Amino acid sequence: MSHRVMRRWDHVTWPFVQEHRDELVAVLPAGSVEQHGPHLPLGTDVQIPVGIADRLVDEAPEWLRERLIMLPPMHYTYAKHSNWWSGTVNLTGATLIRVLQDISREVFRNGISRLVVINGHMESVAFMEEGVREALEEYPECRALIMNWWDFVPQEVIDEVFGDAWPGWEREHAALTETSLMMALYPDSVRMDDDFRGDETVEEFPYSVLPESPDALPPSGVFADCTEASAATGELILNRVVNEMSPVLKTFLEARGAGGQDS
Repeated sequence: MSHRVMRRWDHVTWPFVQEHRDELVAVLPAGSVEQHGPHLPLGTDVQIPVGIADRLVDEAPEWLRERLIMLPPMHYTYAKHSNWWSGTVNLTGATLIRVLQDISREVFRNGISRLVVINGHMESVAFMEEGVREALEEYPECRALIMNWWDFVPQEVIDEVFGDAWPGWEREHAALTETSLMMALYPDSVRMDDDFRGDETVEEFPYSVLPESPDALPPSGVFADCTEASAATGELILNRVVNEMSPVLKTFLEARGAGGQDS
């Protein structure tokens, strides 16, 4: 099945932005450059929001579809829990706040009054929100919507996929949900083979000791079982996330009072 893709900011010209700035809605997929086990690429947390953003175009009414434009994705973030593995590239929390403030400010400076952030990385949430919030203090007429994809997975989907074995979102790093989503969106990038078993477990504690000890971390970087991952499960999760996000996005943007909003 073919899917539409969202218009890309870096594929259009400056006259296009100038001409349509009053109606454009900037969409920023945000994730991380971070280890995701031996079977998923370092850009998993960015690729999933990009895929979700493109799928949202399928669900959008025509008036909204023409307004959505995807900014170049935000790859670098705060991912200190993955410092023990090669490939992770971090920003500090303070830098991440400033980067999101600057990106948001520049979107608003260009005359675009609505920014939507689709986020795929849990550690960065508070820093990104603070950066966007500070930009909005300079542009009080503008609005932003931040959506973390996992917050849009209904409980009945979790129950259907995991039964009684749900490990929680913090332990789903590089595990069943992310692996399944990558199988559905980018199957050629998933490298599972007969020798890989992403079913390691580590002991959990209700506190943090810093710096973390490598003995408290799974050697593979996979924090929960991913052996039952499948493209079908990925499509199930993806479809429900998009279905849950779509009315939120539509309501947020209808509030701007733009014309031509035929559902």
